[in-house]
Amino acid sequence: MMTPEQLIEKAIIQTTDMDGTGEGGLLQPEVANKFVDFVIDISVMKNNARMEKIAPDQKYIDKVAVGSRVAEPKTQATTTSTRRGITTERVTITCKPIIVPWEISKETLARNIEGEAFEDHVARMMATALSNDLEELFLTGDTTSSDSFLALGDGWAKLASSGGHVYDAGHIALNSVANARTVFGNMIRSMPNKFKRNRANLRFFCGTNVAQDYIDALSERATSLGDKALAERFTLTPFGIELIEVPMLPTNLSYSSPTYSDNSYIILTHYLNLIVAFEVQYAGSQSGIELLKDVDIYKNTREYCLHLSAGCAIQEDDAVVYAENVQSVAG
Repeated sequence: MMTPEQLIEKAIIQTTDMDGTGEGGLLQPEVANKFVDFVIDISVMKNNARMEKIAPDQKYIDKVAVGSRVAEPKTQATTTSTRRGITTERVTITCKPIIVPWEISKETLARNIEGEAFEDHVARMMATALSNDLEELFLTGDTTSSDSFLALGDGWAKLASSGGHVYDAGHIALNSVANARTVFGNMIRSMPNKFKRNRANLRFFCGTNVAQDYIDALSERATSLGDKALAERFTLTPFGIELIEVPMLPTNLSYSSPTYSDNSYIILTHYLNLIVAFEVQYAGSQSGIELLKDVDIYKNTREYCLHLSAGCAIQEDDAVVYAENVQSVAG
């Protein structure tokens, strides 16, 4: 039977930097870091959010900023009494405990064509599913949700709609170039100028069907771009800002009365403004990411449980635009 360390080594992060105990336990810091990297790398969050690996007792992330203007006219041979400063704040982030339990029967292992390697296969599947679950939590988490997992904490959508700049799209879809121009243009106008200096760092985040609506609109143009939209997959950049298709972002929300179940939203922000945090073990701490393994002698199964704590936050509310009531036509 593989040890938990071998399980992670072979199925997830391809490393030998582990302490082998046979029964599992805290993953060493470098191992936990690689595990977190794996979970992020297979999700939409890669290159579109800022990841922080924090100590279990750390509840905030420092934020440093300068004023709107630091320069002033210079007068020859004259000193100045002006001294510019910086402002420091703390972004509160709460990591909530999460577990991933699974089991494999001995019969399955014995009869499966992969044999013992099936354990590796299942572990990778669990890590991939965890990535999807965390992506959903970070995006759509809501403490008022009836779903106990999503109720763990408020996600970026809830934080953006309550603290960012809100633009009401009026339940129009992006399935025409005119509509897309209106929605994307008004979102950009709603963002303060100081955050629009480099559009390469900005991102539009939308659901799959909303992105498809925009592709449909582009495909109707009698241009090379229209042909490309029909035949190829390429990066969408309305007004020079990358559009990120997020499968976990809902496109079937309720709207108005009578109720329509085709509502969604779009988020515009700097990609480093969205924060993902994982608690990992640091020197002297007794908590972090933990993998435990056991055997149920009555059910004749191998049992596994991954323990971790994760959370999300937005660093600067003023740098977020939330477009509500965007209709989703595709699908």
